[in-house]
Amino acid sequence: DGTNWTGYSTSGEPIRQAWRGWDQTSWAYTINALLRFDPTVPARVTREATWLGQYKDVAPELSGAFWLGTSEGLARYTPLLWRAPNMLADWNGLVHSGIEDAAGGLWFATSDGLLHLGHDRSQRIPWPDGLELNFLPGDKIYALPDGALAIGAGETPVRFDPGSRQFNTFTHPDGWRLRLLGQQTNGALAFLSVADLPHQDRL
Repeated sequence: DGTNWTGYSTSGEPIRQAWRGWDQTSWAYTINALLRFDPTVPARVTREATWLGQYKDVAPELSGAFWLGTSEGLARYTPLLWRAPNMLADWNGLVHSGIEDAAGGLWFATSDGLLHLGHDRSQRIPWPDGLELNFLPGDKIYALPDGALAIGAGETPVRFDPGSRQFNTFTHPDGWRLRLLGQQTNGALAFLSVADLPHQDRL
């Protein structure tokens, strides 16, 4: 971070050079391996699955990209335009929709549950047991005035309270199945019943 030192442990060949890359990652190379260190989990060291012969030298750029001089020639490493945050490097799932809350955090409805990103940390909140969600095209997440989230999921719209971490399904007074259509500027949600009769309710 420019102020403190962080120690990383590796096994095998000695490190020849180390440097800071993009997204606060740290990199190093041995004679035969290129290593990437996870800033959120110092004990995690990834050996890049790239063979470039033997590594001889490195020239970092201010952008975080870097050039490697190898026995096979010159190679340049640069970050992808679209890439997962370091905190989600080990997560592989399907995202249906997302939203930014009032605090600047990001919420995503995924196939496994809710995913929350904020303040350099992530939270994964699985869907409750027995809750079968069927996401359809156009389903979205909406931020409610009280800080809760409304999640469109086919005919099973769900409300989530971040404070209590509780899920509740929206229900119609007459037992009709509902679909969450959208949100008005005043925070009210618009629902559509299976009978195609609009019904609005403010939370």
